[in-house]
Amino acid sequence: VAPGANYALRPTDLPPLAGFTHLLMQLEIPMESVIAYAKAARAQSIKVVLNAAPAKTLPDELLALLDILIVNEGELAVVARTAGSIAHCLSQIAVPCVVVTLGRHGCCVRAEGAYIFQTAFEVAAIDTTGAGDTFCGAFAAALDQGFGFTTALARAAAAGSLACTIPGAPPSIPWKGAIDEAAEGFVA
Repeated sequence: VAPGANYALRPTDLPPLAGFTHLLMQLEIPMESVIAYAKAARAQSIKVVLNAAPAKTLPDELLALLDILIVNEGELAVVARTAGSIAHCLSQIAVPCVVVTLGRHGCCVRAEGAYIFQTAFEVAAIDTTGAGDTFCGAFAAALDQGFGFTTALARAAAAGSLACTIPGAPPSIPWKGAIDEAAEGFVA
């Protein structure tokens, strides 16, 4: 993370979104820019996906703009503004779809009132740095490429798991071919 560069992003810096179906963001840029980008995406009928990392309380204005929220267990409690079970915390978040990553246990999803559990891919983990970012990127990319929701989850879980097998963040992000191979037949 280069906070100086990230925090220089302004609402007017959003690149053209034509041709995309999903916009994935994190909280490593100013909140005003996150909200402005979410509004711009919504105005173009682009689904807004937010990985609420690093964890912070989210304004209701932003929550109302999200289609999918991705958090880990620690971030879930911060965003839900409460403690308790995953189900309790999920019930406090007014976003249509919330994905909670659970590390080596996979992820839990609340979407349209139903719950889905996606297992993680078993690997010999070396370094988990970047696994969550890889999960989010693979998930949004799969949705943008037209994969169904459960297939996108499986691809994300496979990608996040594979990222744990190589040290470092950028070097550990798997190529599409590796995700294709690992995700084949890998479903909840």
